[in-house]
Amino acid sequence: MDYTKVLNIINISILINKLETTLGPRHYLLPIIRDLPTNNRVEIHDGTNKSSLIQQTVRELQGDPLSPLLFILVMADNIETIKPDNVNLLMYADDMALTSVSQDDLQKTFNQLVYWAQERPILE
Repeated sequence: MDYTKVLNIINISILINKLETTLGPRHYLLPIIRDLPTNNRVEIHDGTNKSSLIQQTVRELQGDPLSPLLFILVMADNIETIKPDNVNLLMYADDMALTSVSQDDLQKTFNQLVYWAQERPILE
């Protein structure tokens, strides 16, 4: 499964709540993470010319190493919820893979994952 660009449509209040629970409600990183997508400007430099500042309008910052970590934080309770039997669940950035020698166990885990996604209001 590929959750490409999921941070662009994730419910930001859920992300902030998870961060507050994980880091503490007064952690110094919370305002930075909360404001990062709204106060980010980029400029393009092609080696000769440089553009004026451009306001970035998507939450997931291009090339930002923080985005995959935030995604994993949002998805972390997924792993605890589905508790795969005889199934390996691998996650990296916005990708998730399920592997198993048992087709039945794989299908059961996939069904649990679908149920988890439908029951959680993580997307706006």
